[in-house]
Formats: sequence, C-alpha cells, structure tokens
Amino acid sequence: MKKRFSRLVFALSLAACALTAMAVTASAQPSEEDFVISVEDGKATITSFNKDYIGEVSIPATIQGYPVAYIGEGAFKGCYNITGVTIPSNIETVPKEAFYSCNNLAYVTFENGVKTVGEVAFKYCSKLSNVSLATSIGEIGNGAFSECNRLESITIPYGVKKIDNYVFGDCDNLKEVDMADSVVLMGERVFSGCKNLTYVKLSAGLTSIGENSFCWTYVRPFVTDPYYTSVVDIVIPKSIVTIDDRAFSNSGVLKNIYYSGSEDDWNKISIGDDNAILLSDQVTIHYNSAVDSIEDIYAAQNGTFVPSATAAPTAAPSVTPTAVPVSPTAVPDNDNGGNTDNGGSENNGTNDNNNSTTTDENSGTTTIVNNNTVVNNTTTNNNTTTNNNTTINNNITTNNNITTNNNITNNNNIVNSLVLYIGQTTASVFGQSVENDVAPVVRNDRTMLPARFVAENLGAAVAWDQAAQQVTITKGDKVIVITIGSDTAYVNGSPYTLDSPAFVENDRTYTPVRFIAENLDADVGWDQAAQQVTITPKN
Repeated sequence: MKKRFSRLVFALSLAACALTAMAVTASAQPSEEDFVISVEDGKATITSFNKDYIGEVSIPATIQGYPVAYIGEGAFKGCYNITGVTIPSNIETVPKEAFYSCNNLAYVTFENGVKTVGEVAFKYCSKLSNVSLATSIGEIGNGAFSECNRLESITIPYGVKKIDNYVFGDCDNLKEVDMADSVVLMGERVFSGCKNLTYVKLSAGLTSIGENSFCWTYVRPFVTDPYYTSVVDIVIPKSIVTIDDRAFSNSGVLKNIYYSGSEDDWNKISIGDDNAILLSDQVTIHYNSAVDSIEDIYAAQNGTFVPSATAAPTAAPSVTPTAVPVSPTAVPDNDNGGNTDNGGSENNGTNDNNNSTTTDENSGTTTIVNNNTVVNNTTTNNNTTTNNNTTINNNITTNNNITTNNNITNNNNIVNSLVLYIGQTTASVFGQSVENDVAPVVRNDRTMLPARFVAENLGAAVAWDQAAQQVTITKGDKVIVITIGSDTAYVNGSPYTLDSPAFVENDRTYTPVRFIAENLDADVGWDQAAQQVTITPKN
C-alpha cells in the first residue's frame, strides 16, 4: 500500500513538473536564440523564428546588441504555436507573408510607428480574433487579413489612407467594420466573401469603391453558400467618385443606400459594369443623407440598420419683402414691356444667376437676393421695371443695413467661381446664392475661410480628427493635413509653412484660403475695396 502511494505521489509530481515546464514555456517571452537575424549597416533583420516556440511574442528592440529594424518576408510563416504578437514602433513595415498561416495566433497589436502591413501578412491565421491597428499605419496591403475566420470586427484607425485588394476577403465571421475618415482608396474584393458582414461604416473621405468589394466574382465548386455580404443598408459619402465593376454585383440583400449628396451628384459618379442592382427596384437611394454625423445615422442594433432622420435638401432662405425707397436715378428709365433700350436683359421678377426671389402681392415689389445685395424693382400696370445693370448694386438699403456690392460685373466669373465676402455668410457658388453658417475672416493679414465649405465646393473631401485636432482634405491622390494652431501643414507628407495657423471658431475650422485653394488647383483673387475673395478652379 505504501509503495503504491509513493508511486502515485511520484507520478503526480512528474506530471506537475511537466505542466509547470509547459506553462513556463508557453508564457515566457522568446530568447534571442529563438530569432535568426541578418545584419546590414548595423541594423538587424529577423529572417526566421523557432517553429517549436509556444506562446506570445513581442519583437525585441535589439537582438545580439543590434537594433531590430526589419522583419524579413515569411519570417514567422508557419509558426503554428505562436498565440499572440506585438509589433513594436521600431518596425515600420510588416512584410509579405510575415505571419502567414500562424494557425494559433489569436491577437496582434501594432504599436505607433508601424506604417505598412504587407501583402498576405496574416493570411490564413484562422484563430486571429483581435487586431489592434496603430494610427501610424497608412496602408494595409493586398490580402493582409484574408481568410482570418475568427475575426468578427475591425476598426480601421485614423491615419490609414489606402486599403488594398482583398484585405479582409473571405473572413467568414466578420460582422462589423468601422472605417476612419482618413481612408481615401478601397481596392478590389476588400470584403468579398464576407457573408456575415452586416455593418460597414465607410470613410467620409472615400473616393473609390473597388471591383467586387461586396460580392464574389465566381461560383466555387461544391459551395452553395452566398459569397456576397449581408449588408442591407450602407451610407455612401458624397466624396465617392468611382464605384467600380461589380462592386455590389449579386449583393442579394442590399436594400438601402444613404447618400450624402444630391441626386445630381449621384448621377455624376462613375459606376462600372454589372452594378445593375444599384439601379434596380430592390435598392432605394436616399439622397441628401446627413453623412457628416454618420455615427448618429448608424446604429447597429441586433444587426439592424437604424437611420436617423435624413437631412432634407437645404432650402433657399426666405426673404421678407421690405419697403425700400428707390430714388429716381436708382433704376434707369425703360418701356412698360420690360425691354431695355441698351440691349440689356429683361428682368421680370427672376434672376439669371438663380438667386432666390420673393414678391409682395400687395405692394407689387419684387425682391431679388444676390450675394447679400437687394435689388427692388417697382411695377407699373403689372409690367416689371427692368434694371439694366443687375450685377452692380451700390449701397442698397435692406432691413436698415447698408450692403455694398461693387465688384460682381462678370457673370462668367460668377458662374465659374466661388465668391465670398469678409464678414458675410452669403456666398456665390458657381452662380448660385448659398448661405453658409459662418463667414470668412481676416487674421494676421490673411484671409481665413471655413475649410469644409471651400474644400467640398472644390470637389475635395474633408475629415476632422478631434483627438489630434487635425483636418485632412483629400482630392484624388492629394492629401492635405493641417493641425490647429500649427504653422506647418503637410501635402502628401511634405511640410509647408503657413503664414497664419488654422484655428477653430464657432465650431468651424478656419484655414488659409490661398494655401487650400492653390493646393486644390484653384486660383484666388482678392478685392480689397469690396472685401471679396474669388476662388476659381483651373479646370
């Protein structure tokens, strides 16, 4: 009996020692001997790793006294027993196939300093469920996280500008994607085959949706499951220029598109072949959706999209007719038919520049609002008096305020330009009177304009990062980054010194007009007497 008991105790002791050894092996960080490195110019590149190692890996700052600067292609490929990895700030690029097919990898954390996640870097990491991307990352390469079937949600942080092809392709259990507004380009097949994907917040600065982004291009043998996503409702920003071939082809459940622009804006988008679903009765496009507050629009509740009240198109401001005395010299003489003797245009209560009009039926007075200038034409015997010079209005009294407009003489310039006035909220945008919620100001002898109003009217997308106090303006392949209070701005990564730093006032970001406009391929004109800014696109 004593012998049996002793043998049992001995066996249990051995088992305990073995379990302890396994636990230590699994929890301890790898030693330098687990890494194989090459050294060039005094910097180390990890070329391979011990495939028998079990546990988590934090890439060290130095190995054998050399600073670790690089990970080689496929360095950790097939290391099936790694359970987690931290990529430190000293590694700028995670290269192609770096952690390819690490089947037990459950999490990866990127520290700030990492800039690029390479092609298929984490493909086939079948247990990967937690990915923490750094704000320093600018590009995620082709298929980087494809076929990571445990991944259920992903947040693309502010800083990422490009998501390449097939990045999350065939992530069967991916359900939610939150894309920061810095993302400009989305490649092909980004979410193809993500059949459980129900919620996607696209970047408000996104310009293109690549081919087959939300579907699959072919039917796989012996596979009957759908290879399109389960997205029923999606918000598409006004910044979109291109929806490529088959982006939503065969998206069998898509029902609603909430688009931040008008129907005319939507019709300008280049929509590729085999996207007939976007024009079918199956999908309803809701124009003028309030995409600027997309977090309020989107509410993921039990997988159901719950839109907030969509914003109606902004109506022209109503104008109350005011009895304004008109001196005999204010309006030239003309005949009762409304025709002018000087070849001028007839004015019958309308305005060729599409400005808003109101008519007082009792007094017979027609009021035309033109860039904060009010022209009042009297009527006699139901015939409208004509103003031969409707574009020049000097010191017209409106609601007891004096408004001076001495500079708008070239209608072609108005139609092709943005015209704003210091201290005035009314602007002319390509010939149409538009009411802005704040007015341009002068600071440090420089004209400062609301960034969003100007940039979006020049065809750019604007994104705001509250935490970083940064505004990012994107148009095509040009990215402008301006930080509040800083006199340094960046255009495609190159620094430029500003004459006057950007600032926030009345919850609006003001930026130097000339710097923004010229970097968006526009010319800027200034009229000191009229306190007028004219911005004209070059093409």
